[in-house]
Amino acid sequence: MQMPNLISSLVKKFITISILLFSVFNSYAQEIPASLVLKESFGSDPYNDLAYHDGYIVVSGKLGAGAPDMSANLDVLKYGNNGFELASQFKLTSSFGQGLRIDVINVEYHSGYWLVLASSDIGQHVFSASIKDGNLNLVDELYFEKYQGPSKLLAGHNNNLYLTKANVHVTVTHLSIDESGKLQQKETVKLGRTVDEVPYDEHFSVSYDDQALYVTKNQDNISADFYKLPLANDGTLEQMVELKLDDAKPSYYGSYVSGNVWLLSYHLTGFQVARIEGNKLKIIYESEESWYRNFEVKGNQIIAVDTFNFIDVYEIKDSETVLFKSRLNTEGFLSDTTMVDNTLLVTKDYTGIEAIELDDNGTLTSLHAFSQSGEVSDIAMHENELAVSAFLNNLHFWRTDSSRPIKFESTYKTFNAIQGVEWLADEVIINAGAYLESHRAEDLKNNLNVGIRHGSTSGSGPDGHIVKTDNGFIAKSFRDLIFIDDDKNIVSNLELDFWYSYIAVSNNLLFVTNFDFPNSIFTEIIIYDISDLSKVTELSRIAHEYFSAGEVAVKGHTLFAFGAEELLIFDISEPNKPVKKRSLSLSADTRHSFSYIYGDYLVAILEDKGILFDISTPENPIQLFENNEMNTNGIGNGFGKEIYTVASHSAGRINRININYAPTQKDLQIELNEDEQATVALTPVDAENDTVTISVAVEPEKGIVSIQDDNKLVYEGMANQNGTDHVKLLIQDTHGGASYSSVAINIKPVYDALSFKSDVFNMSVISGETASSLLDVVNVDGGKLQFEVTEQAANGTATVNEQGLLTYTANAGSLGTDQFVITVTDEMGAKVSRTVNVNTTGQANNSDSGGGSFSLFGLFALFICGARRRFYVHN
Repeated sequence: MQMPNLISSLVKKFITISILLFSVFNSYAQEIPASLVLKESFGSDPYNDLAYHDGYIVVSGKLGAGAPDMSANLDVLKYGNNGFELASQFKLTSSFGQGLRIDVINVEYHSGYWLVLASSDIGQHVFSASIKDGNLNLVDELYFEKYQGPSKLLAGHNNNLYLTKANVHVTVTHLSIDESGKLQQKETVKLGRTVDEVPYDEHFSVSYDDQALYVTKNQDNISADFYKLPLANDGTLEQMVELKLDDAKPSYYGSYVSGNVWLLSYHLTGFQVARIEGNKLKIIYESEESWYRNFEVKGNQIIAVDTFNFIDVYEIKDSETVLFKSRLNTEGFLSDTTMVDNTLLVTKDYTGIEAIELDDNGTLTSLHAFSQSGEVSDIAMHENELAVSAFLNNLHFWRTDSSRPIKFESTYKTFNAIQGVEWLADEVIINAGAYLESHRAEDLKNNLNVGIRHGSTSGSGPDGHIVKTDNGFIAKSFRDLIFIDDDKNIVSNLELDFWYSYIAVSNNLLFVTNFDFPNSIFTEIIIYDISDLSKVTELSRIAHEYFSAGEVAVKGHTLFAFGAEELLIFDISEPNKPVKKRSLSLSADTRHSFSYIYGDYLVAILEDKGILFDISTPENPIQLFENNEMNTNGIGNGFGKEIYTVASHSAGRINRININYAPTQKDLQIELNEDEQATVALTPVDAENDTVTISVAVEPEKGIVSIQDDNKLVYEGMANQNGTDHVKLLIQDTHGGASYSSVAINIKPVYDALSFKSDVFNMSVISGETASSLLDVVNVDGGKLQFEVTEQAANGTATVNEQGLLTYTANAGSLGTDQFVITVTDEMGAKVSRTVNVNTTGQANNSDSGGGSFSLFGLFALFICGARRRFYVHN
């Protein structure tokens, strides 16, 4: 190949490689100045079902106070002589579908494992779990076909479990659990005739006792059916036996069998004690004054638990006599019970759980209670303390710490329903029992009701919120907006034409988002002028077909709202004429979103994720970060960098979310001599004290860089390289925040003297002829060289040209050895000399070594090397 073509090919390859390197260097991750971090979750849903074993209690939750819908949240409590202690919290998830909504129905303990029955959109699930060091760990999951309807899981004898459910038929399915916790489905049986329509989904009640299941199959307006389902030693379902009860009620809500006594409660109307006599039931006691949700039996004592606040004790005197003994009045919607020795454990919905002692005389005495539960309606904060209002009548106080988990402090019990809270300095303002009240914070934390009542707000309920305005306060309670001046005087009110809404305040404007679907024909955002709280006026309405979100957020004259999977941006510089500027598509469920602005960041907590936007240019928000670990039901509040929102599919579990700034490292400069190494300390700064990692994003061109222990950078220059170089570092925290830092490098040149590659330079020539050879000069610094013959040969003539090509012409007839001296001078004036030895023969000699004759290949190779050397030196 000719040399010009070779050089052209090399240049093309060099350009191609440079383009590839440029592409790689420009493909590193985007700088993320801030992220959203789910720091912790705390608080509890209203308590529902429970199971106990060896000092531990697992409790499930509801989606609202007194509500029938269940959540996926479980609390693990420890109980002992000193009362209750929260050990851990757990959100149940299914392996059969990512993001699948789970509703916990009931909890059991059996054969060394905790068993949880749950339902989802795709069917029913039974989970087995263990507890280690207070934490719940799932072991196995058994999935059933899609089913929607009432169901209950009961523990049987040995390793057997029984799942009863009803739709068209009441069925019982036999399950088993082995020593490893693995679940197995076995046989299923149907019980009797089909279920007629019954109220409140009370299709059946079921109880287990002494290797048999006892089932009531409820009907509507005709007598219920009663069945005994014997169980074999291996747990197999045997032939059912129908039991007869004369004048039976249509529907039995509570059912409990102990020995030959069957306790039965019919919905809202009464309670029966029946004795099992063969295939018949005989009523030995009946009361139409009380009805019960749950029963426990201790010896000859019956503990009957009503849904609403009271627990009764009866004594079975003999085979025909039952006597009422005592009643304990408590609070809350009583949900589930279990008897542990002489202690009755009761879950109480929004008031948590209580331990009650039963003595031999049938007297009940409260021992301990635990509650951080409720249906959260509002959140307020002052310094490092939170106040959380939770329906029905709980105001929970929590203490926050940047480096430790949040700590529960105390609960203030209001007389009636609480519907909102605001905290200013040492004063807490609440909407309680349809009255506006102000209290000293310390009084409330000590459960002292010595505050001031300022006036009536409206009817009470679980929906409520209080916000501070520039000139007072706004309290929301269902359809009513109550406007309050700074002196706590109620100066006006406004009745909305829909029930459910979110409110936000900015710049003397009130924004009300209507989400009362399907009660409202359309959804909208209403803007009010609140510059005069005594004369609030409507300015405009923004109607949108797909408004399904919660609070709006405002920065300056820009309004941020959420439609169906999109962020909507409005110009409200003229609030009576809002203008939609643009929308930003989101791959997220925007229903019941919570939005919050902190500086140049818009935080959007949605039903399935959290998103952080850069709104330094408000009309053009840029999505920076997304976190699928967080979610909300739309209720929340933000305080500085911290956001508190109630979790999606929950009533009382609160997510603590932080805006987490990316770590930074100041730009660095390094100066070193050519061919040396330099070390510089790295001092990254992280505002949240997160663990920081440092990596090289862009490598240097003239050296090698390494990061040691995330606190030291080592740069080692390549041989004979000088000039400027550059390194780009990626600084990351554990939450996805990332920033870049530049390192500028100045490599000072060091003079490299001329030298020759070999110590000896030999030439061979035939007498009377001419030979040529290229000098092997090493010129590291590059630049032009001068060559000259400084000592001429004796038996011939030596010359050298500008490229260092030696030519020696032997005298005719000369034989033997000769020598001459060549001197090379660089641009600095430095010189180096070499003696060239010549062997003159009378014929060709191919045995020369230590120098070499001229060859085209050798000349080409040296030219390329020199070109590369000069390129790197000068570039």
